[in-house]
Amino acid sequence: MVDEINGSGDFDFDIDFLIKTSFVLLDAGAKYDVAKLKSGDFIKKLDENIESINGQFFQ
Repeated sequence: MVDEINGSGDFDFDIDFLIKTSFVLLDAGAKYDVAKLKSGDFIKKLDENIESINGQFFQ
């Protein structure tokens, strides 16, 4: 997904950017927190909304 967003070098986003953006889009705050990534609730919400999140990057 990172490579798709970055395209032909127009951007230089990394996986951390995608993770933080996912936190924000799922109302989990913007702070990078490993505990969020281990949270079953967050992972479930991410799984349920991954198509929508993916769509936000490619509008």
